This record gives sequence, structure tokens and C-alpha cells, in this order.
Amino acid sequence: MDKIKEGDYITLVATDKRYLIHIIRGRMYNTKNGSISAEDIINKIPGEIVNNIGIFKPTIEDIIMYGIKRKTQIIYPKEASLIQIKLNLQNGMKVFECGTGSGAMSIFFINAISPDGILYTYDREISFQENAKENLKRFGFYKNVKFISKDINEGIEEKDFDAAFLDVKEPWKYIELMKNVLKPSSNLGIIVPTTNQVSRTLKELKKYFIDIEVIEILTRKYKINPDRLRPEDIMVGHTGYLIFAR
Repeated sequence: MDKIKEGDYITLVATDKRYLIHIIRGRMYNTKNGSISAEDIINKIPGEIVNNIGIFKPTIEDIIMYGIKRKTQIIYPKEASLIQIKLNLQNGMKVFECGTGSGAMSIFFINAISPDGILYTYDREISFQENAKENLKRFGFYKNVKFISKDINEGIEEKDFDAAFLDVKEPWKYIELMKNVLKPSSNLGIIVPTTNQVSRTLKELKKYFIDIEVIEILTRKYKINPDRLRPEDIMVGHTGYLIFAR
């Protein structure tokens, strides 16, 4: 395995905390278990423990939760993993996304469809897309994506998508459009935060799609003390409603 060098991104694990850091000589990094310098990390092999701090290659979860600069609310890994399964994402697919936001879900899509697939991601907010571009460049996910800064009401440049995902305020306005740009037998995913948005979306979906599902995911972590095993005091509850159809 390659040794860590200056310029790499590394995840530090100190007890129950993670820190995604950029290795720059001369810098100190503070953690729950104390401080560690860049020089302590450079030339180490990922997986080593230094000063009671674990040093690891970042996972997709680490990048999404601790690495990207956020200008918008992001989709959490607990939803992203199910979205990947429900959209049947695989290498080589052409995927449509509307609502680039900070690029968290874009990273997840690109990771799933690489090295041969391509993501077309739309957002009418140019500042959001510029931030997302920087996030993707920072972590090496920029090769398999095309950014389009406009409202999809103005038209979608491509058709015959293998899957599509909407993260927009009023998805019901775009259901017929999604039906027209998706390949036959393809999957559509949607995320919204409120039940009234779900209701309006369902009414429109039923005109063009079948096999419709609405899912909410709640996660609860446990304290890792084997002698006093119990749930954490705080859990990640509602973050959004997922809607799937094909």
C-alpha cells in the first residue's frame, strides 16, 4: 500500500470522533485524543495508529460527512446507500440529477457509475454548482460529471438516461419530463422533507410511473461499551422522505 504523502486527504479517528484533514507540512491537527503533526503522518501506511490516533484513507462517507464544503443541506449516507440500490446504479450508466446542491449526492453517484459512466447534474443556482465543482475536484470525482447551470424547465440537453434523481422543492412539476428523458424500465428517485410534498408528488407520479414506494429511514447508533450496551442519547431521525418509481 502506498505511504501517505503531503497533499493527501486522510481521516483521523480518535476514540469516537473522525476528522478529515489535508496533509500540509508544518501543520498540527487537534483531535479528541490530542494533537498530531503532519510530519507524524507523512510516510505512514494507512491503517497505522500514531499517538493513539488511527490514520485511514477516507471513505465516501468520510468525504460526504466531513470533507465537503456545504452551502446547502446534504443527503446523508443513510439515504444515499438506499438510493444507489433503488436506482440500480452500476458502472457505465448515464445518470440525471437535478439539485446539485453541495455535490454530496453527486459524489455518491459518480463513485457508483465510474469509471465509464457519466452524471449530468443540473442546478439553477450558479454559486451552488461552483462550490460543488470545487468539492468534486478536491476529492478526485470531477472526470465523470457534466454540470449544467439552469432550470430544467428550460430543457434537458440529453435523453435516454439510465436513472434519474430529483432533489428539488416542487418535484411534481417535473414528473412528465422525467418520463420523457428516462429509458424504458429505468428508475426515478426523489427526496423531499415534508409529507405534503410527498402527497403532491404521488398524485403526479401515478399518471406516468408504477411500482411507487415512499420510504423514511431512521438510524440509531449504540454506545460501544460491551459491558453497558445501550443506544446513543441522540439519534439521526427524520432527514427526508424518499420516493421511488419506475
